[in-house]
Amino acid sequence: MKWFGKDWGAPVCDPGEHVAAPVTERCARCGDAIEHDDNGFTLPYVAGCGVPGALHYHHMCLLASVVPLTVHGLSEGLPWCGFTTEVPARWPLWHLWDTRLSRINCERCRMARSRRGT
Repeated sequence: MKWFGKDWGAPVCDPGEHVAAPVTERCARCGDAIEHDDNGFTLPYVAGCGVPGALHYHHMCLLASVVPLTVHGLSEGLPWCGFTTEVPARWPLWHLWDTRLSRINCERCRMARSRRGT
């Protein structure tokens, strides 16, 4: 497994396994394009026809496929759904935030956003 982006301090961030962000590719989980400043992983993959390739994942997308994470939207530093009045740095580890609507999986946040019409 290779990783790309900035080192986030995890044991997986071995400098020998670091690769450039695959900016021409899409995340295998969310489908969004990988951008220059994204963190993530490139995993080896062999298609049904035996051709080797790779799957690319945003860091949080791969984690969310292993650990159930709730991704919230933010307004003025607080989640749209109102699950807490704490700043994100004090949220439980399994609660995250993102600015891209396609990554927000908190249904209450998505409903709150649609009610506001933003």
